[in-house]
Amino acid sequence: MLYNQYDSDVFRLTELVKNFTNIPKKIIFDFLLDNNASLMLSQADSICQTESQKEKLIKLFEFKNLYENIKNAEINKDYKINSVAEAKEYLINLYADTWQSKEYFYITFLNVKNIIIKTMQVSAGTLSQCHIYPREIVREAISCNAASIILSHNHPSGFTFPSKQDVQITNELKEGLEKIGIHVLDHIVIANEYTFSFAEQGLIFKGDDRTSFLDKIENLANEENDFEPLKLRLIKSDSENGSKKL
Repeated sequence: MLYNQYDSDVFRLTELVKNFTNIPKKIIFDFLLDNNASLMLSQADSICQTESQKEKLIKLFEFKNLYENIKNAEINKDYKINSVAEAKEYLINLYADTWQSKEYFYITFLNVKNIIIKTMQVSAGTLSQCHIYPREIVREAISCNAASIILSHNHPSGFTFPSKQDVQITNELKEGLEKIGIHVLDHIVIANEYTFSFAEQGLIFKGDDRTSFLDKIENLANEENDFEPLKLRLIKSDSENGSKKL
């Protein structure tokens, strides 16, 4: 028995997902009763019985994410990034259809008006294992006439705090690109709906400011309240060697 509009909407969503993916209706409905709908993809193994169902669920979320980004750009027919908040919104939708067992590294290229020219996947795996070549990124930035870039990657662990490797890669790319006049505006780490912005935390420097990234990160990690769980991400990474305007 349905008691309110929310119940009706859950039931209707169950029917639509079932019709598109062939996942049994009861499995979907039971999942939605106990979980937020946004978790369906990250917990796909608990509701999908076949690889075909998984693939269809990925496509369903891809449709949803593309729709959200295109809807937000309908007036000017482009993606313009003027703030950290806008960058985060765009990237959360981009990463929402990625599997949580892997780290994906993307670079977003922007023109002089901060309009996105393209977003390119650079690697998939983990930053300690994947290969990121600054020269290739510089070549791509020049070929698409980019004025600036935004780096981003996801943390399947759920903790958004950057590791030493995250910082090193950011620094290397920033130094290489600035030599040819292309600015690194931000590096945003995504973990589901949570984010960490290097620019927001003062970790993207201009000119010759060589203040230690790691000193600033460790200071943030030692702060109280919201940063306490994020400190665990930094500790873990070490053991493995491992809305501001733009």
